[in-house]
This record gives sequence, structure tokens and C-alpha cells, in this order.
Amino acid sequence: PQGFLKRLGAIDFAGSGAVHLIGGLTGLVATVMMGARHNRWSKARSGPAEHMGNPINAILGMFMLWWGWLGFNCGSTYGVAGGKWKLAAKAAVTTINSSIAAGCASFTISYIFKRRKFDIGYIINGILGGLVGITSICPAVSPGEALVIGAVSACVTLATLELLLVCRVDDPVGAIAVHGAAGTWSLIAVGFFASKDPTEEKLVIRNGLLHGGDVSLLYSQLLYVAVLVLWTGVTTFSLLAILNLTIGIRCDLPTEVFGADLCEHSIGGYLNQDSGQLFNTHGYHIGTIHPDTTPDQLRDLYCKLMEESNTFDTPCMSNGVYKRSSTLRKRMLTQRRVSSLAMALNSGGCKRIRSPDSPKMTTNTEVTEGEVEPPRPVSNGNLSQEFTDNSLAVITRF
Repeated sequence: PQGFLKRLGAIDFAGSGAVHLIGGLTGLVATVMMGARHNRWSKARSGPAEHMGNPINAILGMFMLWWGWLGFNCGSTYGVAGGKWKLAAKAAVTTINSSIAAGCASFTISYIFKRRKFDIGYIINGILGGLVGITSICPAVSPGEALVIGAVSACVTLATLELLLVCRVDDPVGAIAVHGAAGTWSLIAVGFFASKDPTEEKLVIRNGLLHGGDVSLLYSQLLYVAVLVLWTGVTTFSLLAILNLTIGIRCDLPTEVFGADLCEHSIGGYLNQDSGQLFNTHGYHIGTIHPDTTPDQLRDLYCKLMEESNTFDTPCMSNGVYKRSSTLRKRMLTQRRVSSLAMALNSGGCKRIRSPDSPKMTTNTEVTEGEVEPPRPVSNGNLSQEFTDNSLAVITRF
């Protein structure tokens, strides 16, 4: 490649600019054009954090990205011949060091500013920010310098997250901060920490400021950032403006409330697009969505969907506050009672008596004194196998 930035000596080894900065800026432009989610900035929901649907899956995804980043950075040498294997090995070490420093910084910042709590979102975004921060310079810095770059990347990422909240820019997953802000820092860090490549590949031919170099490399990196910001902003705005005038760039309110997984892929329920009828995963009818359905009614239908789907650990939002409804609390209590019965059965403290001529089990079946009617079958553990037959299960104490 003989682009003008290449001739000026700009360095972006594994794509902090071409991948992350462009992606973060695209997200920023799209977020501003699309606007915030419904009711996002109401008084009840304007807090610093949104409810995380599944922290375990989020952490698992972070580790998958963390592992993949090693291949991403090391593989950017495009081979192992000559001195490329040395660059790949160094990239692996600096990538790990940067992410470790970012994680430590994220834990520390969360502990200080979150009132001695370790915020999962802070930790995930901080570590990912550290990985982004080292991407453009991973084979051209020392392991110790990688620790500094990673720690600063985490600080920049988390500070940007708070700045977006102040500016009321709704970024649900922190993509703008992780990719945009950390990607910008990564390109600027080249001008300070880069050192000449001692191998025959000659990846870096000039030193950064901290290694006795002049400001020419830093100027090249700043120009690189400015070009990417200008090009990405103009092209993203133009494309999204055309899409907004034709097919639109925002989904309707029911899809926003229930999620595209349910409305478009029937995951977690089913929504008939023609009739507006909503069903849960078991096929039970939850309600009907009409064109004049209000946001509060949609919220109530969502809470009912969560309750009827036996989602015991998923709270519903009411007036911006996450809480479990009375029905959900009753079902959680029932689950605990059923668990106790199951433990008694497994330990031999109870016995199960089948009634051969009894009808299908229902919740209004009369039971005699000393007998306990089994609750509604649930899908957790082995309890569904215990009460799924068509005969009446009666449990009596010895």
C-alpha cells in the first residue's frame, strides 16, 4: 500500500483505527441519529447503570473475545517467516499484559467510584478497552509499557462511559467507549511508546517521544485519527440518512420492548405479526398488542410474559424500577416448596402414591387430610419428570 498516511509513517499494526475507531464512531453517529431507547432518560431510569440481562453470559463473551484477541493481534504479522514470529510472540505478551493492567485498573476504579462494589459492566468494558488500546502497537512496545497502555485504556474507556451518560447518549453496551475512545488512545499511544523494530521486517522505523524520537510520528498518528473521524462521520451519516428516509433505522415500540429475538425469531415467546397475539414459550396466550397499545400496557405484557414463562430470576420493570411482581414472588415460593419436597423424596422421607383411576392432574383437585397436592409442574431440575404423567401424584408423610 502506498497511501499518503503510509508514506507519512502512520502505524496501525492490528487495526485499532481501521477496525475499532471506525466501529466506535459509526456507533456514535448511529446512536445520535436514532435517539435513546424509550423512556431511557426518565427520572426513574436515568441512573448510571441499566439492568444487565445475563452477567454470566456477558463475562463468558468477554473471555471468548479475550482469547480471540491473541489470534487477532498475533495473526496480524501475516506469517512466521523471517522475523515475523518474533513480532507475533511479543504481540502475545503485550496483549496479555495490557488486558491484565486494564482489568486491575477497572477493579480499582469500580471499587472507588461504585462505593466498594465491583461493577460487572465496568470490569468487562475496562478489560476490552485495554485490549483495544494495545492493538495498534502490540509488537512495538515492551511488556512494561503495555501495562501502562492498558491501564490508561481502561481509564479512558470508563471515563467515556460516564461522559456519555452526562451527554445523554444511549450506548447500551459501551461500544462507543470501548472501541471509539480506546481506539483513539491506542493510535495516539504509538507516538509516545513506539520503538524501532530490530527485526528485518522494519515494522517501525521511528521512535516515539519516550524513546528519544521527535514529534513527527505523533503528528502522523493524530492526522490518521482526524482522517478516520472525518471519513467515518460523513459516510455513516450519509448512509443512515438515506436508510432513514426509505426503510427507517429504528424498530417499532413493541419490538423495542419485547426484543427482536422474540418478535423476529420467536425466541422466548411468539408474536403473531398479523393479529398481534402474544404467546409464551409454552404456547399460552399472554395478550394482544393493538396499534393503540400504550407503552405502559406493553410493559405490563412484558412482565406477564416473564412470569408465565417460569422465569423466576428475571425481574420486571415498573415505573423504571426493577422488581418482582406478587405473582412472580408466589411462584418463587412454590419453587422452593417443590424443591423441599423433591429433597424429601430423594432422601426417602416421603413416598409417592399413584392413583390409577385418577384424571389428569389439575390445580383444583381435592385432596384429603394429610395429603399434599403437587404444585404446577416446573421445568427446573428433575421435578418436571416427577409430575408430568397424567395420574394424580399424592405425597404422604410416613
